[in-house]
Amino acid sequence: MLKPATIWTLAVLTLATPAVTAAAHAGTPAPHSGGLTLSWAGGTAKPGGTGEQDTAVVTVKNTGHRTQTLTGRPEVVLVQRGSSHTETLREQAGDRGTVRIAPGRSAAFTITFVGSAEPDAIKPDKAVVKLPGGQRQNLPWRWGAVTRMEAATHPGNYTGPLRPAKTASVDIGAGVTITLRDGVPYYEGKPMRTGETIDNGIYIHFDGTRLYAKTQGGPGIKYGIWDAYSGTYLGDQEKRPA
Repeated sequence: MLKPATIWTLAVLTLATPAVTAAAHAGTPAPHSGGLTLSWAGGTAKPGGTGEQDTAVVTVKNTGHRTQTLTGRPEVVLVQRGSSHTETLREQAGDRGTVRIAPGRSAAFTITFVGSAEPDAIKPDKAVVKLPGGQRQNLPWRWGAVTRMEAATHPGNYTGPLRPAKTASVDIGAGVTITLRDGVPYYEGKPMRTGETIDNGIYIHFDGTRLYAKTQGGPGIKYGIWDAYSGTYLGDQEKRPA
C-alpha cells in the first residue's frame, strides 16, 4: 500500500495581499456600508452557464478601517426577476468557524450549483448573499439557469465556508501538483470540475470544503484528503467520495 507520508507533500503559499483574480470578469463589486465588498473571483463557472455542476468563488474584502469578524457561513438565495421563484443554497455540513478580516484583506467562499437547460429551471438575475451577522448584499448572476434542488435530500446547489483568501500548492503524487485557489482546485492553470480524471489516471473530487485525490489502477490505494483552502493534509479513506 502506498503511504500518504511518502507520496504526498505540501507547500502552502499565503498571499501577502489577497487579490481578486482576472477571472473576475464578473463585473463591478457590490459595496456595503459596513466596509465589506463582495465580488466574483474565479472558479469553473462561465457566463451563460455550462449545463454542468460548477463552482463560483466569492471574495469578501474588508474595504473599511476596522477588522471584521464573521462567524458561520454565508447564506445565498438566487432570485429571478419578475418571478416569485427563488432557489436557496444550503450550506454543507462542517466547519462553521470564525474568520477575522483585517482592513485591506479578504476572505472567500464557494457557491456550487448545477446548471440546466430545462424550461423549469430558475433563471436568476441576482444572488442575494447574507453574510454571518445579517449583512445582505446582492451580486449580479451571470452563470446561466440553475436546476431547482432546494427540496432535494442531497442537493447539488450549496455554499462553502468562509476562509481566509489564499493559494496552496499540493503534490498529490505521480508527478502531479494541484493548485488550490480560494477553495477551487486548478491543474495546469485551469479550474477543475469534481469527478475529473487528469494525467496519469488521477481521479479528483472536491466539495467546496475538501479535495480528494486517488491514483487509479493499483490495489489498496486510498483517497488522499486535503483542506481545500489551506492545503492541509487531513488523512485518507478507502471509500470513494460522493
